Amino acid sequence: MARAELLERYRALPMPTTSDESWRFTDLKGFDPDAFVQNGHFRGAVPQTMLDIDVAGLATVGAGVEIERAPAGIRFELLDESHPQLGELVGADEKFAAQNAAEWKHGLLVHVPKGVVLERPLYMRIANPPDGSALFWRLLVIAEPGSRFSLIEDLSAADPELAGYSNAVVDGLLTSARRASDLSRRVELYRRAEQAILDDAPIVPVFHHTYERLFQPYVRSVEVNGLGDPYIPFKKIWLERTP
Repeated sequence: MARAELLERYRALPMPTTSDESWRFTDLKGFDPDAFVQNGHFRGAVPQTMLDIDVAGLATVGAGVEIERAPAGIRFELLDESHPQLGELVGADEKFAAQNAAEWKHGLLVHVPKGVVLERPLYMRIANPPDGSALFWRLLVIAEPGSRFSLIEDLSAADPELAGYSNAVVDGLLTSARRASDLSRRVELYRRAEQAILDDAPIVPVFHHTYERLFQPYVRSVEVNGLGDPYIPFKKIWLERTP
């Protein structure tokens, strides 16, 4: 699909709401994605890497893609928008996916051939733009059968005062939890995501919110938990007498 068509699709698609399963816990009221300066139109020093390790390949994504080191035997290079596998897994049926598909300008291709094993990781340093800006880029990873390698994404703020957090494992857990229809499975996934966030946190806040509800004495088998009213199993509740 051409960029112009993707842009029209983005403009036509509605903003997600809490009525959508994948967005039920994220309220986007008042959020305007068009208010952000796009695609790396900013200037500033590239932040230092978070990890000081020996790597096989190193690329920096910001106002463009700069490949500082590329290992022999694999493709670690700029992504061509005509690549046949681009968009196979991530379509353009959701508003933000359509926006990215229409607007992205910088991309990286990582293609590791069959049976190739890299002992040292591939390192990607993504310089997030300052507050009020948006960076649309694409990463395409192709791992052929028998290949084995590690890929590290280091997301750092171009502005040292800009706060943010990113963890691909947490993102995956939250996505799976939003899609899980089984309540116990969903709770398990949210607990794992919470633990992963706590493991990353430099500061652990020692406080909790108090959840209080009052029930008539004839209301029986009420089970409450920290997830709130939506997760009270009403099927288990019974009345000892008619109100």
